[in-house]
Amino acid sequence: KGAGRRPTETAPPGPLGHRQYDRITEANLPKLTAEGQLVHFHAHLDVFYNAQHVAVPAGIGIDLQRRVISPMHTHLATGVIHVEAQSDEAVTLGQFLTEWGVKVTDTCVSDKCGDQVVVYVNGEQVDVSAPALVIKPDTEIALILGAAPDEIPMGYACDPNDACPN
Repeated sequence: KGAGRRPTETAPPGPLGHRQYDRITEANLPKLTAEGQLVHFHAHLDVFYNAQHVAVPAGIGIDLQRRVISPMHTHLATGVIHVEAQSDEAVTLGQFLTEWGVKVTDTCVSDKCGDQVVVYVNGEQVDVSAPALVIKPDTEIALILGAAPDEIPMGYACDPNDACPN
């Protein structure tokens, strides 16, 4: 019975599902045939579920079978979010989590709600809901779901196989 569960029904955020084309649509993002050239930057996401680090999967926002890519995507499982768009429109953490297949509402992420969902940017807690957080260049985003880890990341180590801050 559990084998039929969709990634949006799992807690903590789980592995990437196979519905990227649909997830890009659900996130209200365009489907590009190649990475956008007008806007190009990177940010990094660390997710902690009850103080445990959760890997951000490779391939979020990429549908190889249908040959489309979202302007916000991952290449490797490093937590680096690539924003490579054809327009200068803000993209949000909520859109990214939707592409991943994580359940997102105005006040909840996965199965955590209200003060159980906390966001830090560059090591500082921000007073904005996780879904509404606008992703900006060269930022370290820490999404805390439930209990916080002992240390909140303030930055991230560059992985030359993925992307380094601009």
